[in-house]
Amino acid sequence: MATNIVYIWIIRFITAEPFRWQEIITFLQYSLIWYLLIIVILNVKQYLKEKEKRMAEITPTTYSDIENLSYKYKEATISELELRWDKNIADNINDERWVAWKAQSVEDNKNGKYKTFVVLYNDEPIGEGTLIFSSPYPEVNALRIDKQYEGKGHISKLIKVMESYAKKAGYASIKIGVEPAETRNLGMYLHWGYDTFIESKTSDIEEEGLLLYYSKKL
Repeated sequence: MATNIVYIWIIRFITAEPFRWQEIITFLQYSLIWYLLIIVILNVKQYLKEKEKRMAEITPTTYSDIENLSYKYKEATISELELRWDKNIADNINDERWVAWKAQSVEDNKNGKYKTFVVLYNDEPIGEGTLIFSSPYPEVNALRIDKQYEGKGHISKLIKVMESYAKKAGYASIKIGVEPAETRNLGMYLHWGYDTFIESKTSDIEEEGLLLYYSKKL
């Protein structure tokens, strides 16, 4: 429309016909609409460019699930450790051993014999695993996750954090124990790379019985 008005003006200029004010007003109105449209397009492009830049700059500050930053995989603080143990005690309310195990775990985390790691969901501990430091292998122990979060890969991510910690601590290999009847867990551990059988021994926990130990090079 604005282009047609310009053509009309050119013709009138050539033929010396007078300009009409209504045509001038109409031209200005259309020009303003096009101007505003161009401004909107430029602003949208700038917004999308800045949004893309901001997304590229997002980097988790802990061992986090990049697909979902609500989950974190990290070393446990003493408060997170106690929260996790309180949950375990509540789940085993009739077994007094869990209270003693909590006290021992907290003490050993403080004195460096143990290092517990947690899976956090919205900063609440939902899973755990502990490294027991010994020679020549540190042992992966007490891998647990709340039932509703099972089968989602959280323990797999946590074990990588634990292995990384052990490697930085100077260990060349790491081990994990499994009961012979726990074929599903054994298959999972083999998949993680714990494929070298090193020993078998009886667990201190009566219910576990014989344990088979497999190692992995870090």
